[in-house]
Amino acid sequence: MQDTVQPVRVVDGDDMTALAVVSFDWPRTWNVSGGKFSATLHCTDPRRYSFQSHEWYLSGSYDVGSGFDYSSPEGVDYPISYGDDGVTASNSATLTNEGNSVAYPTFTTIGDFPGGFRLQAADGSILEWSDRVSSAAPVMIDTFNHRCMILGTEYSTPLSRREWFTVPKFGSLGVSLVPLQLSTGMMRVIMHDTYM
Repeated sequence: MQDTVQPVRVVDGDDMTALAVVSFDWPRTWNVSGGKFSATLHCTDPRRYSFQSHEWYLSGSYDVGSGFDYSSPEGVDYPISYGDDGVTASNSATLTNEGNSVAYPTFTTIGDFPGGFRLQAADGSILEWSDRVSSAAPVMIDTFNHRCMILGTEYSTPLSRREWFTVPKFGSLGVSLVPLQLSTGMMRVIMHDTYM
């Protein structure tokens, strides 16, 4: 096996994932019907992560057709409807970490953000992408490594505000998505409970 860091699922009373290099020690005598061997995990990251991830979706879509409606050919219809407040779905979520160490969410765009977007945490921290985002080239923001990726290539230049945030141990953090222009995009948030 190659010495590369791989996610390894460890079930030892808890169902966890660790990032590790795995090495095997085989005995000199090996029998096809069975035998003993040892596997050693060399973890580059001291944290363990819940195998099952948490997932949230933040909407960046706005309905620009709301407001007072004069569209009836007969004039104003009664009762009068003033439309909605413009937001068609929730643009915020509360990220919850049940682990005993801080957690680092990952954000990935889905769809188009013609003017970019802002991720604002309840603690006042802001991550702001000030460039166009298309559905063909989603932006992935990794809060653990403090970097942005587009199609597997690091590209953090358009991240004009870099107030990185984490989710506290045994805690939660509210996060809101604010498009910087009318948008049809969404944001997928993935996070694992994190343990030390």
